[in-house]
Amino acid sequence: MNEILEELNPEQRQVALHTGHTLAIACPGAGKTKTMATKAALLLDQGDKVCAVTFTRDAALELRERIMKLAQPSGKPRLLVGTFHSVSLLMTTPHKHKGEFGREILTGMRSPFASPPNLVKEGVRVSYVIRAIRESGLKMTARDATPIIEQVKEAGGKLETIDPELQQMVDIYCQLMTDAGVIDFQDIILRVNSAMRDGSMSPLPVDHLLIDEYQDTDKAQYEWAAHHGKAGAALTVVGDDDQSIYAFRRALGFGGMEKFATQFNALQVLLGTNYRCRAEILAAAEQLVSRNRQRIEKRLFAAKGPGGTVIWESFKDNATEYAAAAEEAMIARDEGAGFAVIARTNDELTLLQAAMTTRGVPYRKTDGRSIFDCPEVQACAALLRLLVKPSSNDLDIVLAWAGMDVEDTRKIRKLFGVNIMIGSRDDFRNAGISEKGSEIWRTFAKRFAGWTSAKEQGFVATLFFGVHEWLSETLQKPNNQAILDAARDIYKPVDCTLEEQLATVRAREEKQKAADKKEAPLEGEGPVALLTTAHGSKGLEFDRVWIVGLDTGAFPSDKSSLEEERRLMFVAMTRAKETLYISGTKVKKPSLFVVEAGLIQ
Repeated sequence: MNEILEELNPEQRQVALHTGHTLAIACPGAGKTKTMATKAALLLDQGDKVCAVTFTRDAALELRERIMKLAQPSGKPRLLVGTFHSVSLLMTTPHKHKGEFGREILTGMRSPFASPPNLVKEGVRVSYVIRAIRESGLKMTARDATPIIEQVKEAGGKLETIDPELQQMVDIYCQLMTDAGVIDFQDIILRVNSAMRDGSMSPLPVDHLLIDEYQDTDKAQYEWAAHHGKAGAALTVVGDDDQSIYAFRRALGFGGMEKFATQFNALQVLLGTNYRCRAEILAAAEQLVSRNRQRIEKRLFAAKGPGGTVIWESFKDNATEYAAAAEEAMIARDEGAGFAVIARTNDELTLLQAAMTTRGVPYRKTDGRSIFDCPEVQACAALLRLLVKPSSNDLDIVLAWAGMDVEDTRKIRKLFGVNIMIGSRDDFRNAGISEKGSEIWRTFAKRFAGWTSAKEQGFVATLFFGVHEWLSETLQKPNNQAILDAARDIYKPVDCTLEEQLATVRAREEKQKAADKKEAPLEGEGPVALLTTAHGSKGLEFDRVWIVGLDTGAFPSDKSSLEEERRLMFVAMTRAKETLYISGTKVKKPSLFVVEAGLIQ
């Protein structure tokens, strides 16, 4: 074990060797996973029982693998690694655990549950939320309602500080779940906490409990950990208050870390050596986040030293900005460098996809949502396909885009099939088609005749201009003109026929959707640019990073606190190893963060 300890720096070694409660404050790129794996391996080899908890399944699998590369194989029955939810689920029915990992820990545990809970499927859960919203007379999305439901449940089911309509929504949701005999993921931890609180369930009989990303714990997860600490387990929690970016999920952040240190009189160790970023990048990021008041004071050190680059640039507009990012992504690919473009919102990423697609830059998008699935792009593609080979499905998409209702569309199809002809007013009257529906159809059919004529004469550019013009004229909210313009750029034929361009784009779409499903590029391919939000970038690292959208009113967003937004920008900046590009547009003033990071005066 001396060999693996020698690979740790003094602060990492202090965390690994301390046997009491420990708070490790780990800056970005500080080697926290390596430190946790080493500590767990040391403890296992001396015969201790260890549980390690992470926030994602992938992180749990990686941590367990790294522990077992260092520990003796005989330690498997004394090691349990998982997420808060997966470990809590095992605790409900420990007698049913069949795996080798954690067998000695779970054997003999006391639990009041005879069978594992029936977990609701995510689609069904969302449908219950929507139903509860509707029956409460509220107007909000399921996404916005979910954290309210979780907050009230965390408070025991009632919260006097919220509006009666919101409380009613929560009550309806909980009743729907009860009637169906199901629970959601949050309920797992709440039930386990309740059972440990009343003594009907014993905490995990472990000597040590290690928790990663501790700044992201919420009230229920904090209580879960505290039950184990009070039962005798030594707690080692690792986190960074400067990377607490989930306040909307009720993460405790700085407050939770401070409370833990006080409640358990924990040894505090700063893992302040960053092994990822060049000094220039880390200095700009630290200068920004140090403006926050709710944080643990710390000094960071870049182990790689100077030699990096931080570039700020302001472009004419978003289209020019995204085009520059796409071109830089291709340069990085040619040079074999890892590259990511980070945006504040998914809407920006959609437009970035268009810039990448039109330039043939291979990319992946972390949320898997393709620009080809956007209604603006689908409408553009459907209309162009109609000009090549009419189909009922494409015709339905185009008429829906123009605002025709389902009933009129059905009657139009019955009257004309897929033949796009103007028709007479008597035709529409006899078919029972509304005035609005007949006007939409006749206007469209007249324009379609002109596009067909242009196509037959080889005037593809004229045809394409007319198609985009009509789609823009008929665009209705919530559809987005910027995405429609992106669709124009994707499908615009260049030195080819319309049929050839449709085939080219279709091939790009299939290749892109296949790439989005992969965790890494195909063998023999160069690096693939990653498009991600600032939230989605957490835990990742790249040779070069480009953060777009640093305009006033965009980043920081007014939808969360300024300190939270600073932490989010800090996370995005510290993904870069060698080069960091930060950009905005001349349409608005540069973001406050550009000034605070020392990039402009």
